[in-house]
Amino acid sequence: MKINREIIISLILITVFSLFKFYNLDGGLNLGEPDEFTHYEVANNFNDSLWPFYSGGFWFYELPLYPFLGYLFSLLFGGKYLGLRLVSALASVALTFGLYLYLRAKISHRSGLAAALIFTFSPMAVYYSRIGTLDMSVLAFSLLFLFAYDLSLSRRSLALAAISSIFLGLAILVKYSAFIYLL
Repeated sequence: MKINREIIISLILITVFSLFKFYNLDGGLNLGEPDEFTHYEVANNFNDSLWPFYSGGFWFYELPLYPFLGYLFSLLFGGKYLGLRLVSALASVALTFGLYLYLRAKISHRSGLAAALIFTFSPMAVYYSRIGTLDMSVLAFSLLFLFAYDLSLSRRSLALAAISSIFLGLAILVKYSAFIYLL
């Protein structure tokens, strides 16, 4: 497959614009989203246990992938909310590239680039990619599952089917409401 100049420029544009989501990521508590503090407390409980606790009891609101990833990133980079926000920002970047690659394969290069840039600058996408909640992660894994699943059906590819099942498993491990895709 020949990679042309237009694709390289598109990938550079998407990368540069996505990097703006990482600017001043650890800027303090966001009062507009109370779940961020809750996820921070749950992630901090991995210091004491392999299963997250909150308010003295087991945390059953979600499965533990998102707070565990936030905990790992906080060990690596420090900061109070930085670990959780990095998970959200990286999920947003993965979803942006997933949108581009999927629409480039299904429709055209320009539609993939347009969708990726619209998503990158969408106010809700920017907001949820910069706060420490599980929303962007479950959205990214769910849509990447659907994209890979659709491509696996159209191309009859077992490798894409395996990748789609991995994305579904990750989506379920972030929030079990992703089980709806199994229906």
